[in-house]
Amino acid sequence: MAIITSIEYDVLVEIFEHACKMSDGRPNDHQAPLNLSLTCRRWREIILEHGCFWTRFTCEDIDRIGLARVWLQRSRNNILDLDLSGTFASGSLLCTIFENQSRLGRLLVEGTRCKGTEPVAISDLSSMSKLKLDRILFMVSASPPPAIDQTPSAARPQPIAPILYELQVTIEEKDMPRSFWAAVDLLEQCPRLNKFSLHIDGHSPSSHNTGGRIFNSYSLNNLAEISLSGQVVGPVQAWLQHTTAPNLRLLDIRNKNNRNSGSALPDSVADFLERSQCCGVEKAWLSIGRSGIQTWERIIQALPGLRMYYSGENFPFHREEYELLTIRNGSGDRWPCLSQFTKVGYPGDTSAVVSFLLSRLRRSQLFCADIEVRHLNEDSRRLLEDHAELSQCRVDLQSGACKTLAWDNLCLKP
Repeated sequence: MAIITSIEYDVLVEIFEHACKMSDGRPNDHQAPLNLSLTCRRWREIILEHGCFWTRFTCEDIDRIGLARVWLQRSRNNILDLDLSGTFASGSLLCTIFENQSRLGRLLVEGTRCKGTEPVAISDLSSMSKLKLDRILFMVSASPPPAIDQTPSAARPQPIAPILYELQVTIEEKDMPRSFWAAVDLLEQCPRLNKFSLHIDGHSPSSHNTGGRIFNSYSLNNLAEISLSGQVVGPVQAWLQHTTAPNLRLLDIRNKNNRNSGSALPDSVADFLERSQCCGVEKAWLSIGRSGIQTWERIIQALPGLRMYYSGENFPFHREEYELLTIRNGSGDRWPCLSQFTKVGYPGDTSAVVSFLLSRLRRSQLFCADIEVRHLNEDSRRLLEDHAELSQCRVDLQSGACKTLAWDNLCLKP
């Protein structure tokens, strides 16, 4: 140890800094500062003097999650990055974390709903850029923003999360609608938010009411991506009808119980798109149940620049839906920029599918199609074989009881 102890203080600090940086992003290697502090008294003194060594903590082992308190204490006033998304934080640890919320730069955390556990209070996320709250009860301790155009911007209260870029929230269905309103309150405090993801975990839509909530119209001007999944029930649909996102680029809505949702969700999506006038949406994944033909046409017209479209599992397109995409209107094709079309499920009308594909392939507009069709008749099969060269795809006919035509990413089954 003679040579080691002769190393100058500044050199050791730089070595320790590189050691801590090298451990970033690797599970359980976050403990570099802790291991260094256990080597000898001199190293421990140096490590504890510099709070910047204790700013990143990642934990995937529930037995070590309590070490987060050590990082919170030793990081002093430095901005902290906590990734606890692979474990479940206790109520006491969550309270400790949110007592230091003003200096959290990034927080990914999961929690368990303990009986009698009070919601954690969110009041100051001034340093945070990314937040993930998975099954955690929380409330926002701030006044909601006023409705659009009702108060001059100079008179509006300061948002509690002024630089938050990405927000992910998972809610247990039994906590609806209270937890959803907390998420909405937080969302409205994030003026620079770019990505918003909400998942409602459950098996049946047990709560469709809004709990008496009165909505203010609110515009998420910087939001580029919205992802809603799970039980996209009444409160979420009502929120969509009072929210706009004019600069949206990606819309991902995957409702779990489409068979029981009726037309309310498709209508809410159509209303949201029309009011937002988000003509720049390039990618959409819509598993929202069967919509009427008029609602489907509203959705098509509200997404003029769509390039990639993904549909849901439970409700196949019918003839009318494909015809709307096939027939050209006065200004040309609907979705003229469409290059990728993925439909999970089985269309009810084979001829409509074939007409849609060929109409786009003849104009070299569709580069990737992923549709599985059952009960393909021989005329439709022969027609697709004759036009396979349009997309320079290979045709693979397999013999046997179930013949398959593999045509690029198009899977056709008789």
